[in-house]
Amino acid sequence: MPIVARVCVNSDKSTPLLPVLVLTALASIGTGVIWHGVAFIAETQHDYADHQTLVLYLAMGVTYAVGALRAGRLVRRLEKRISPRTILLLCLVLQALVSFSPILVDNAIILWIVALLTAALSSAFWPVLESYLVSGRHGPEMRSTIGVWNLVWTTSVVGSMVVMAPLLEHRASDSIVFLGICNALGIVCLRWFARSPASHDHETATASVSESYPRLLVAFRVLLLLSYVVTEALTPLLPYLLKDLLAEGEDTFRFLGIESSWRTIIAATWMASRTIAMAFMWRMRFWHGSWSTLHVGAIGLAVGFAITMAAPTLAVALAGLVVLGVGVGVIYYAALYYAMSVGRAEIDAGGSHEAMIGIGYALGPAAGLIGLWIARTTDAISQPTAIIAIVWLILVVGGVLAWRMTRASAGEQVPGADG
Repeated sequence: MPIVARVCVNSDKSTPLLPVLVLTALASIGTGVIWHGVAFIAETQHDYADHQTLVLYLAMGVTYAVGALRAGRLVRRLEKRISPRTILLLCLVLQALVSFSPILVDNAIILWIVALLTAALSSAFWPVLESYLVSGRHGPEMRSTIGVWNLVWTTSVVGSMVVMAPLLEHRASDSIVFLGICNALGIVCLRWFARSPASHDHETATASVSESYPRLLVAFRVLLLLSYVVTEALTPLLPYLLKDLLAEGEDTFRFLGIESSWRTIIAATWMASRTIAMAFMWRMRFWHGSWSTLHVGAIGLAVGFAITMAAPTLAVALAGLVVLGVGVGVIYYAALYYAMSVGRAEIDAGGSHEAMIGIGYALGPAAGLIGLWIARTTDAISQPTAIIAIVWLILVVGGVLAWRMTRASAGEQVPGADG
């Protein structure tokens, strides 16, 4: 799910919040099915090996990055002929049509088509939808709205993984058909949307911004990219990691009634803890302007990933997923808060930011593939260790980059523990 990118359009009419939130919930089910559930569909129904699933996710990430980079220009060109509401309509219709395709033809090629087309459409859909969310709302109202919005989309992603569990027992691609139904229902929500988002007052939106916020924004944006690297390195591999862990404790889990199809629910553990972390961040304010928040997010990200990848038992894996989710939630919410407070509202800047997230989507699977290659071409290092090493190397490089960028933006002043 991309960070909010505000689009400022000349319109005096605000779209009611409820239909925006309902559409967000329905669209976020697609986020769960495509970005988190496709790995389970590929492994369960099409017998994909782990490297094949990583290649699929790499292609999705590249598609999203390219689409996001050009989303701003595309939306501006289309706005000369059609309204932003119509752009949302076209995205929903196209996603619904392609999502119903497994009813007629159900093979791996269809899975690729659905995944890549949805990734491309998402890069245009989310910035426009989010513009309806924030435009015309300012200050405390905007921040409260964003807090509710975060809970809606993250909870919906968790829900999509829960719904997928029983579907995996029969025909996994039915999850994609379910996605098509959600897109079709989302079209109904557009009835309450204005043709264009309401006008956005930049001066009001950027009031009371601390001088440390721009530096925090720089650091958290790099960390946000790194969080996508970590989650997208892990997501394609979770079906295989959890399958092995469930197989090792087969007798115990059968006694507890835990089936193999529960893997999507188990995988949703980090998504659930992310939601809880975001809810905490939304209600508390002591972290505003604090560099310690960055440290908590970074540690949770690195440690949670390593624990999950190297977990010897399912209980340890669950603990790792919880830690990872907290780290991701802290990073996402803080990055969103500072971006919103500093007031980066141009759609082209938003598109560039989405492209950065797309780079994270692509780098994660690429790191996983490199780790697999290293582990399988040498006996000196295990597969989990190799992947952890590659991902941590990226985190270290990203951390140094964030430090240098923050130092430059501060006029050669390095931030202390708490700014």
